[in-house]
Amino acid sequence: MEVLALKPKKTIREALDHHKAYRGEIQNINKAGKEYWVDLYISPIYNDKGDLINYIAIESDITEKKEKDSNIANLLATQKAIFYGVGLCVIFTDTRGIIQNINQAALNLLEYKSGDLIGKATPALFHDPEEIKKRAEELSSELGIDLKPSFETFVIKARSKGVADANEWTYISKSGKRIPVWLSVTCIRHVNGEILGYLGVAEDNTLKKQVENELIQAKNLAEQAVFAKDSFLANMSHEIRTPLNAVIGFTELLTQSDLSQEQKEYVEHIQTAGDNLLVIINEILDLSKIDSGQLHIEEHPFNVRNTLKHVHQLLKVKAQKNQLEFSLLLDAEIPETIIGDKIRINQILMNLAGNAIKFTEEGEVVISVKKTAETDQTVTLRFSVKDTGIGIAESKLESIFERFRQAEESTTRKFGGTGLGLNIAKQMVELQHGKLEVKSKLGQGSEFYFSLEFKKFFDNNKELKDQHNTLDNELGKLSILLCEDNELNQRLARTVVQNFGFDIDIADNGQLGIELIKKKKYDLVLMDLQMPVQDGYQTTIMIRNELKMSIPIIAMTAHSLVGEQQKCFDIGMNAYVAKPFKQYELLEAIQDVIKKQRASTDQSQEDTSSKVSLEEKLVPIDFTYLDELSGGDTDFKKEMMELFIKNVPIDLQELAQAIQEKNQALIKKSAHHMKSSLAMFQLAKGIQFLEATEQQSAGEFMDSQLPKNFQDFQTYIQSVLLSLKNLL
Repeated sequence: MEVLALKPKKTIREALDHHKAYRGEIQNINKAGKEYWVDLYISPIYNDKGDLINYIAIESDITEKKEKDSNIANLLATQKAIFYGVGLCVIFTDTRGIIQNINQAALNLLEYKSGDLIGKATPALFHDPEEIKKRAEELSSELGIDLKPSFETFVIKARSKGVADANEWTYISKSGKRIPVWLSVTCIRHVNGEILGYLGVAEDNTLKKQVENELIQAKNLAEQAVFAKDSFLANMSHEIRTPLNAVIGFTELLTQSDLSQEQKEYVEHIQTAGDNLLVIINEILDLSKIDSGQLHIEEHPFNVRNTLKHVHQLLKVKAQKNQLEFSLLLDAEIPETIIGDKIRINQILMNLAGNAIKFTEEGEVVISVKKTAETDQTVTLRFSVKDTGIGIAESKLESIFERFRQAEESTTRKFGGTGLGLNIAKQMVELQHGKLEVKSKLGQGSEFYFSLEFKKFFDNNKELKDQHNTLDNELGKLSILLCEDNELNQRLARTVVQNFGFDIDIADNGQLGIELIKKKKYDLVLMDLQMPVQDGYQTTIMIRNELKMSIPIIAMTAHSLVGEQQKCFDIGMNAYVAKPFKQYELLEAIQDVIKKQRASTDQSQEDTSSKVSLEEKLVPIDFTYLDELSGGDTDFKKEMMELFIKNVPIDLQELAQAIQEKNQALIKKSAHHMKSSLAMFQLAKGIQFLEATEQQSAGEFMDSQLPKNFQDFQTYIQSVLLSLKNLL
């Protein structure tokens, strides 16, 4: 029986007229007016003589099937439009990596034709082989496998993780053009979990890379400009401080000699001029530190009352010369000791009170401090400096804290100053989370005030020592070498050091200093940084690395700028005294490093004489977790111990570097990474330190005790390493 397949315009009657069977899909409308589809089959029935006697018809409702077919067709059309119309590069491969489909955007970028790639090549054809090799090495380390450079390098993470794996790659076009792309690879699976292939979607990153490079270049130029500025300030600081050191130093020595009244007045004038010049230099350097983000707020216990009294005493003479009433009013409820930055508080109040005295011709200046709030852990103090001076016009109040700005043009001519002091004081207050404000009326005086929150200090048994001006030599006879090229500073240092009761030899440069050190044993070296032939840095490095000497070295330099002090410590110096220096500052630095040196020597001798046994240095190791993990596999346990001994010192060095550079992001990363290694051996003490360090690194300010705590942690880890080595 022949079945007639009709075109849509032909009717069923036409099929029947030809006595043929009919098969087709027909769209009908039911009584409710709703369209539906049926699959209809009509077949003729004949008798034995071959005469047509009837027809039999079979139909089935295929409305749902037709709707699904329509949806699938629409979906395929949409997917096809997206695949070929999207601006991103889209590539589909089979499980072996052979390209099965690629859109026009990818072909345009790669400069290939579809016939060059489909069914013939893998994406490795247009990838940089060196990048594939490098990525394979990274994945081998990350996943703990030996992964060879292949198509597997692109898809292993997408297949194992079940999510898209996105990385930066470089496409190489047919003409050899290198194109940076951001490639996301997805594993395509059947509903039953079978892998059908892989889909790669890449975005051309050329423009983004250009912008990044431009930003990097701009950043480099900005850093070069900052470096040039810092270098200029460093040299300017050195050139001014060197002669100023002699001026202030010899003036201080003159004040200790017998002088007539007239001579004393002359010396006082020289001192005042020198101190004023030093203030200007320090303001410029503070400005540089603030701009570069290198001015940090410390947190140490200090006696707040003594600090305020010190400010009052220093400025009292100046106020008396101006015939001013100068008062210090302290709230009786102020704690004796608080935790904060004593130096910055002192600097802010010296600045504000010094200004108040300078701009007040008659009347009074009052420093007042009162407690305004208190919790179990903190106390808030309000600082105020009030005067009856020239005052500030209301129109100038908003701009008074700007750099190089003063209330009136005539102010600089009449009173002097750089116009930097208030700006620096304002920023120092803000670094401590406060706000410096002013109330003033022209001709009636001004009040500058701010509030700061301090942590309370609870260790009442700890003795706090404030700086003092006594010149008591507690060390006996010392032999000191001074490396200094400036003749005036040589004569000054010789006089000051001999007044301390010490012997001193002088070298005009670092090279001569090395020669003297080789010939004679010295207790201490005072090292200038900027010298001809061989500077202080080179000389210190030679003493530490070539001569292998631990002799204390104090940097005593006019080369005072951002990062200079830390640089000195990094190469092995023990202390830092900036010129111009006060005699008591130098003596305190000498006493401090000598005492530490002697204590270290005594400890070393004590360790040698007592011959501490190995057992006393060992740390008990808890293998509970490792035993459970290894399932009794001693080889695995031994391997974990060896890996710890190999990798932890590297992690320790990385964390030390991060703490030294105050790189909070790297501190957090290193501490977190190291924590898992310590957890393997249940090292609770070390884990506690790393967790605290990780939490601190997420805050705005790092704990000032972190470097000291890290030293204790470092010692603990060394003991752990020793214990594990002993057990192997």
